[in-house]
Amino acid sequence: MHRFVGLAILLFLCGGCFANRDDHEASPLEPDPTYVPTEGDRVALYDADSAESEQGIPLLIDMTSYDKYERALREEDSQAIDALKAEAKLDFTPTGTNIFLEKIHDRQHTGARVAAEVKLLDGRLQGKTFWTPIAKVARLRKPIPEPE
Repeated sequence: MHRFVGLAILLFLCGGCFANRDDHEASPLEPDPTYVPTEGDRVALYDADSAESEQGIPLLIDMTSYDKYERALREEDSQAIDALKAEAKLDFTPTGTNIFLEKIHDRQHTGARVAAEVKLLDGRLQGKTFWTPIAKVARLRKPIPEPE
């Protein structure tokens, strides 16, 4: 009898843990505006514009490819971007992909922005390391309700 009561109590207590799971997972996340990227952080890739885009967040395989990508964006050279894709040096991942921020590289001397060397923690490219603009790195949080 005591086992039955113990099991019933356990089921009652654990039942509440999973009751609102769908609501929790469906809640949208937003970037934390106070976050400053630091090497060693476990964060996510985020871009409000890429959430609506079919491409997503750009991922480059190395520093040279990153510099070429940045130059192509600056010069609006779609052929150079297409060449990076054709050579499998440029790929994309959806916004919200979890990452480990391995290293931050200042590429401004080449005319590029600051780059982040990141290891993807989920998705189809999980476990692989890429370069992406540091501006795409964000700590995501639940939205803070507006005061009434």
